[in-house]
Amino acid sequence: MKKIFLAVFLSIFSITGFSQKLSENASISLITIAPGNDLYSVFGHTAIRVQDSVLQIDKAYNYGTFDFDDPNFYVKFVKGDLNYMISDGNFQYFLQYYISENRSVTEQKLNLSQLQKQQLFDFLEWNLLPENKFYLYDFFFRNCATVVRDVFEKQLSGSISFRAEDKNYTFRNMLHQYLGEDKEWNKLGIDLILGARADKIATPREYMFLPDYLMYATQTARLKTDSATFDFAQKSETLFQSQKQEISSQLPKPVTVFWLFFAGYVLVTIWGFVKKKRLYGFDFVWLLGAGIGGFILFFAWFFTNHTITVNNYNLIWLLVTHFVFAFFLFGKKKSGFYKGYLLINGSLNVLLLLLWFVIPQELNSWIIPLVLTFAQRFFYLYFFDKIKL
Repeated sequence: MKKIFLAVFLSIFSITGFSQKLSENASISLITIAPGNDLYSVFGHTAIRVQDSVLQIDKAYNYGTFDFDDPNFYVKFVKGDLNYMISDGNFQYFLQYYISENRSVTEQKLNLSQLQKQQLFDFLEWNLLPENKFYLYDFFFRNCATVVRDVFEKQLSGSISFRAEDKNYTFRNMLHQYLGEDKEWNKLGIDLILGARADKIATPREYMFLPDYLMYATQTARLKTDSATFDFAQKSETLFQSQKQEISSQLPKPVTVFWLFFAGYVLVTIWGFVKKKRLYGFDFVWLLGAGIGGFILFFAWFFTNHTITVNNYNLIWLLVTHFVFAFFLFGKKKSGFYKGYLLINGSLNVLLLLLWFVIPQELNSWIIPLVLTFAQRFFYLYFFDKIKL
């Protein structure tokens, strides 16, 4: 809700006219906003600042806003077809917003010639025009940080050499850096929805989808022109330093919940064995929930344009077909389909555990008790008629 408010707030100050001629006092900066507490803000934010005391300009150009009034907003968001846009606003209002959220703000003034400043300013003002302002958003490859990087590279005369250190990170590794103990449930959800492509080793250039890494790369970047090569940015300056806050989640840890769930299901299985009952009610609810989860992963892989939710090996254990199979539990006659489904899925879950470190996707270890739960229940139901005697 806060992001929506910011998008509307900044759009009030949008100027879509022709740009002015900057004075010699003008400066252009990269602005980096530290991560916030909410999930939408946990990876930080990036903007461009243009300041000219002579023309009384002090504006923030923000590529992280969107049109919430789009009639198909939610459909486009889910399918990965959502257009983001550039907006501009008074920088002091922009700054105060993030101060109110207690998020650090860092400025890096760029070492640009007068011609380069004007080129960049002209482009930003042109980009604000209604016919130019939208771009198709992709969280990893085309977001508020990568678009700013691309604008610098394409619109400034000369060539920028970003010299980020190669740390052999995957995309998933990089996201995990921002998901601490207070965000473990968010981390789990992200790990479940992301497919094997998230475990591809990212290049240093690809690191810059995160605002912090764009800031780091900018600090060591070099700008080469026909006449000289020099540092792209001046030493960074902290415009606001956040106050330290102790943040702790009130929710139990996922790994604790899942092991308790597994232990509980083992007791259900033992009780059912003693009483010679299958106790289908527990399985019915569990499989319905698992089927819904599987549908979300299946939909994200095959029916959206999200580039990094494909090839998701979590679908080995979290199958959408579980939703349908839940209703077969109450059949009086156990068909070959019923037996086959139990045997195949029980075997798949065991196989997944055996090949855990071999498959080309880093699965979250917290789900191991859930996979064990599936394995033991599928095999228990499969062998029930034999062991009940």
